[in-house]
Amino acid sequence: MHCRRCGQDSDPGFPRCPRCHTPVSSLIGEDVTVISDHLLFRESILHGHYRLIRNLDSSGMDEVFLAEEVPQGRRVAIKRIQLKSRDDHESHDRFLREVDAMSRLDHENICPILEVSQEEANRYIVMPFIDGLPLDRMIGRRPMPPSTALPIAEQIAAGMIEAHQKGILHRDLKPANIMIDCQRRVKILDFGLAWFHPIKSPPSGHSAAFADAGKTIWGTPDYMSPEQARGESLDLRSDIFSFGVVLHEMLTGESPVRGPDFGILAPPANPLPATLPPALPPLLRKATSLDRDHRYVDFSEVHQAIQRAIAQISPPASDPEEPGAVGNPFESGRLDSAGNGEPASF
Repeated sequence: MHCRRCGQDSDPGFPRCPRCHTPVSSLIGEDVTVISDHLLFRESILHGHYRLIRNLDSSGMDEVFLAEEVPQGRRVAIKRIQLKSRDDHESHDRFLREVDAMSRLDHENICPILEVSQEEANRYIVMPFIDGLPLDRMIGRRPMPPSTALPIAEQIAAGMIEAHQKGILHRDLKPANIMIDCQRRVKILDFGLAWFHPIKSPPSGHSAAFADAGKTIWGTPDYMSPEQARGESLDLRSDIFSFGVVLHEMLTGESPVRGPDFGILAPPANPLPATLPPALPPLLRKATSLDRDHRYVDFSEVHQAIQRAIAQISPPASDPEEPGAVGNPFESGRLDSAGNGEPASF
């Protein structure tokens, strides 16, 4: 294919002409459908096995699309990682890392892979369609009551037990990477920054170390452990810090990590409610300790601490929704992917 502007040979699988940077939309014909603000896709992809319907999310480095399997009609979510050029090893490695991690995991609280494929500059991961909300939208900067937050946290911890037992450090655990379906079931997503292979099986009471897992700083600043922000070698306790930040955000509506210093806790504008179960404030302090030697050793300990806190939750009052409580975000008309209609789906 030749660029219509400068005549340069152009690969239709890449977004722009390599010489004049003309967008691909001017290089290809009419066999495409616009389903994204800035990307063009052929209506059918992956050898015609899937029909693309609409964009679900484009907030991160990749895009996620709703699609329909042909001819079965099953709806799926397709994550597309687009290489910027033939030498874009970083994006390709991230694709391989995510596929490797998710293929090793088999747990009800981790989103599985249905299919993996490559077409020109595109890398695709096909996953089940989850009818629900990402946790960040469910929080919506409003505190959740413990009766809502703790069952979600318990499922996150259960999924992370599986990941860590398989030698996988997530490195980007945050609300945007956690889906909650309409039955309040948790699905952990996005293992694109995962790191593998603990150096050795740790002795009892110690956390597995991951060689070189922190030498390049990747992740989301508001959820990074201090050692991750400093580029140090990481172990399981880095994910535990991120989990503690997520739980704190569920309970207060804000992250306790703020300001220019990544991985540093700041006094929250919304303090922890005084009515929390007694076991919960110590759980948060231990999970988010700046010194990893003072954190929980693994997610099994975290899971047990959450169960103790759940056992301390008082029975609900006669009024099911107190002022400030989140309630059920999946009720008709309450919330959707843009804040107006039906639940978001991934």
